[in-house]
Amino acid sequence: MAIDMGLDDPEAMKTLTWAVRIIDETVDRLRDEIGSTGPSDDSEVYRLARALPPGQMSLDRSIFAAADAARGALDQIRDILRNNIPTSPIVLQALLRSALVGSGRITFALFPADPSTRLQNARSLVAQESNSFMRALDAYAKFKQLLGARPDDHYRASAQQQNDELLKGGKPFGDGAVLTGAAEVIGAALAAAPEYSDENKQILREHVIWLWNTYSGAAHTYAWPRLLPRSGQDRRVPGDFPGDFFMVTVTAHVAMLSLQSRLQPGSANTTAPVPLWSEPTESP
Repeated sequence: MAIDMGLDDPEAMKTLTWAVRIIDETVDRLRDEIGSTGPSDDSEVYRLARALPPGQMSLDRSIFAAADAARGALDQIRDILRNNIPTSPIVLQALLRSALVGSGRITFALFPADPSTRLQNARSLVAQESNSFMRALDAYAKFKQLLGARPDDHYRASAQQQNDELLKGGKPFGDGAVLTGAAEVIGAALAAAPEYSDENKQILREHVIWLWNTYSGAAHTYAWPRLLPRSGQDRRVPGDFPGDFFMVTVTAHVAMLSLQSRLQPGSANTTAPVPLWSEPTESP
């Protein structure tokens, strides 16, 4: 069955095309420039990583995984749309949700201009992942047959020690809170620019809340997203997919810029804001 995304509207097609261009010209380019090399000793990512309790979970490992997930998911959506590959709405929705989460995690930890805020957010991010890791290890430790997947006691104890240290900073945020926090820090930066108003900031925050809840509902195979308003006639596609896709690609762009900026030598403890664009662009 064909998917109706409301692309009969020329503006919707224009938005979709612009999102694809952002992936091609900025998200992929920035991720390639960043590469997979570790941060230099005087970079902000290195400072944040070393300020957290040592162990299996580290900030640099977490944010590079998030960057790869965001880039990979957006690349896949782009290729499906560009090459007219047969698919279903849930595939696009699950991929867009992964791209949103990956981009939001990076932005939440690295975008704020205040070094203390970055450290607080980085700790919460790693604590969230460490807590998830411990739940998995505790479940695997009970395996009776899949012994190759069962962690040894020393490894599990080491992970537990790091998790306990991380949780001393308080209960970790969930993904929804992380994404809302990312929207707020981006919105605050946009609102500081003369061309953006408080209304833009609120729209951004509300759009991220819409994205997180709607696409999480779809990814959990719930029916309620089909009850929401939509731009097309297909009830399987709630909201405005071209607009949602564009919003996530912009967030991914900001995430890659944040990662690139905080990996720079000499960036430790910087109060300089992340540049919102890597090069001059034209609006769609």
